[in-house]
Amino acid sequence: MNQIFERARGFMYRNARPIDLARWKLHFEGGRPEEILTCLAAYQNPDGGFGHGLECDALNPASSPMQSWSATTYLRLIDMYDPANPIVAGLLRYLTSGADFDGHRWAYSVASNNDHPHAPWWHYTEPRFDYNPTAALAGYMLRASEPGSEANVLARRIAREAFDWAMERELPGEMHLLPGLRTLCWDVMAVCPELFDAGALLERIEKRMVELVVEDADKWDSEYCAMPSNFIMGPQDALLVPLGALAMREADWLIDKQEADGAWPITWSWGEESAAFHLSASYWRGGLIFKNIFTLLGAGKISI
Repeated sequence: MNQIFERARGFMYRNARPIDLARWKLHFEGGRPEEILTCLAAYQNPDGGFGHGLECDALNPASSPMQSWSATTYLRLIDMYDPANPIVAGLLRYLTSGADFDGHRWAYSVASNNDHPHAPWWHYTEPRFDYNPTAALAGYMLRASEPGSEANVLARRIAREAFDWAMERELPGEMHLLPGLRTLCWDVMAVCPELFDAGALLERIEKRMVELVVEDADKWDSEYCAMPSNFIMGPQDALLVPLGALAMREADWLIDKQEADGAWPITWSWGEESAAFHLSASYWRGGLIFKNIFTLLGAGKISI
């Protein structure tokens, strides 16, 4: 099965964005964390936020909470939570500035998205403040801020509000919201377990995730839907108990769906064929390859 990895590797070196190639090298080839930071800095704006299409479906150069959340996913890969690091310090500055923030949650989309190519789900029509990406941003701030600092105080308040919100209602069936809430629980457990009962919320989140996973592989081919790999984060993930058999089915499906060039097809669209969408799709392919190879390695289907 090593040819699956080698085909994917060839695509990454030929076509992936530098930041996704750096992530590939870090995980699979002994690459240096500094490469991630060097690439990430190119997406950071003077206000400390991130833009420039880091989230590949929004090619807006201006800062936004969602693009900044995307930056935290790369920072987490290398355990970069040092508030003295210039990239982290800039991000905390943006998040405490009040920009794109209603006092409780950050904006899901921003008006400047409309000035640049973007997917319809990032089109701005009216203010919308959401726990996607707020929960995960607050969790990152908890880890990356000094106790008692402005950023830490803000993060603790937002995290507590997110917990209360999530525990007071049936959790929405939104496949991107749930991982953010789950990440927040892990962050609280790691650095401030006294803040709230993260285990209780985690149990509810994981139950809802299992309910959302689509078992029909025919839908995996043609729809953007929740699959085991959207939620399972590694070989020790608790979700492997209820989803393990389905995860193995997905791994076999991934082997079958890899294309000759080493990539996997993009199963979503912007609703139109355009040069901007094809550019976005080309950006996404590197990240999708990384995710799928990570999934196949975890399932024991390939080795390197």
